[in-house]
Amino acid sequence: MSAHSKLRSEKNCLNCGQVVEHQFCGFCGQENTEPKQRFRDLVYHFFEDLTHYEGKFWKTIRLLLFKPGRLTSVFLEGKRVSFVPPVRLYIFISFLAFFIPFLVTTGSFSEEEKQEILKKNYLPPSQSINFSFTFDEGFYIDLPFNIASQAECDSLKKKYAEDDPVNTFLIQKSYDLRIFNPLEVGEKFKKSMAASIPKALFVYMPLFALVTGLFHSRKKWYYFDHGIFTLHFFAFALMVFSFFTLLQPIDSVLPEWFPTDFQAITVLSYLPILVIYFFIAHYRVYSNSLWVSMIKSLFILAINLMLLLLVFIVVFSLSLYLLH
Repeated sequence: MSAHSKLRSEKNCLNCGQVVEHQFCGFCGQENTEPKQRFRDLVYHFFEDLTHYEGKFWKTIRLLLFKPGRLTSVFLEGKRVSFVPPVRLYIFISFLAFFIPFLVTTGSFSEEEKQEILKKNYLPPSQSINFSFTFDEGFYIDLPFNIASQAECDSLKKKYAEDDPVNTFLIQKSYDLRIFNPLEVGEKFKKSMAASIPKALFVYMPLFALVTGLFHSRKKWYYFDHGIFTLHFFAFALMVFSFFTLLQPIDSVLPEWFPTDFQAITVLSYLPILVIYFFIAHYRVYSNSLWVSMIKSLFILAINLMLLLLVFIVVFSLSLYLLH
């Protein structure tokens, strides 16, 4: 910056008021330049900051994707200025992960399928209420949409869901919504889930770090260390999720003779990729022997899988409960 920005002759920092011995303040890091600058200085700073951040970003992404655990290790060693901070990295990637699905068109129900679904509005409700969805076609909730009154609602609850609190709730919810279109309800539910999942993951990550910490010495490792490991692992998980989401439209352009469901392959590949990545990252960061690291990894993943399922059940239930 000094080649393009004129340094002040005064030695007091304009930001914190401390004495500036050299070009940068030793207390807050601000450069001791004249506050009033020319337009070309603004342009220079813009491109310099952009390329500087871009270099840090791609350097960070390369380590995150292709060297599991390495980014966490170098951060904990103190090499931090050259990389994007973990929290900022996670927030940026999570934004992309939950924004990309809105840009990718993965198809929808055909008109015949829609008409078949909508016919259920005028048929007696089934004894079992279904949540029907696919990854590439659409989503709808098969509720008894033809409930005319609270009395009929109470009668249905008694008849079809007397010993089933879930169906009892769904029948009442159907009457409360008064929306006579299962596709519309399905879309509302999807949006509610999409808004809740990022928040749930952010709340869940401290639990993931806590479980990881239970298997390692508290004298050697701090909760902060497990938190950095967790942020990087979840950032990788969201990047893989984003990549698979971008691949979804490929399934719709494959020829009919193609023998395999391409999208099913991507979905089934997601969990093994995360498990393998976690094994390698855990082994490199915590420096246990290979077998000890594998055993600890299995227990950590098993416990966290159960906790994650519980979190998603809560998110699913709240999304349905708050549906309006």
